Amino acid sequence: MSCVLPSEKPRVMNTAMPDAEHRMRLYEDLGSGLHAMAQPLTVLRGALGALAMRGGVAADSSRYVEMSTQQVERLCNLMFRLQDLLDAHQYEAACAKVDLWAITESLVEDDDPTLRESGVRIAAAKPDRHVHVAGDPARTEQAIRAALSAARAMSSQGDVLHLGVMPGDGFAHLTVENRNSQGRSMKSSDRLRLSLAEANIRSQQGVYEFVEDPFRVSMRLPLYDEQERNIEAASDCASLEEVQHLSS
Repeated sequence: MSCVLPSEKPRVMNTAMPDAEHRMRLYEDLGSGLHAMAQPLTVLRGALGALAMRGGVAADSSRYVEMSTQQVERLCNLMFRLQDLLDAHQYEAACAKVDLWAITESLVEDDDPTLRESGVRIAAAKPDRHVHVAGDPARTEQAIRAALSAARAMSSQGDVLHLGVMPGDGFAHLTVENRNSQGRSMKSSDRLRLSLAEANIRSQQGVYEFVEDPFRVSMRLPLYDEQERNIEAASDCASLEEVQHLSS
């Protein structure tokens, strides 16, 4: 019997388990692998930091220690985002009443000093009333933060990031866009950020849309029904959707 090289092996779908079960097992295995990889990286990051602080590196080598530290930090951040992405697919969202503008405004304030240093400005359109959505607070914040970070990475000095929150058609519409980003390429790390934003929004029964050129992210989450008090008892987005369907 002749051997088949790895590159020549046919891609055959594993049908030993049902699709849903196989997918969940895959998420668990990937999560375990990421956790195992993060441990030595954390130790290495700490060792590099301690080495730099103690000044135990020759002047001509300090630059390489600094570069190594930056790359290890970048790899750790990428792994954390991958873990968050797996969690968004693996676990159900915990929905509650969320003030969408309050979360957005807080993140804009956090980003504002960094943006000003790079000559980029945010033009935020505040809604004329409170916009409450039925969503997971942590996942909503994570999605908005990812969209803002990707928009910032696609920006140059003098650009304006347009951000708005507006209710309509049973949803709260949140958009982040840079109208001056034509022709700019996006890094793989920023695509990962947006994949995380998409997964978090879709896990909340929301709608996600992205246009790369010019940069525009649109996220929609279901509005919270003030008259349906038992929505607060819903444990996840699936049960929340059922309650809203029955009340319509």
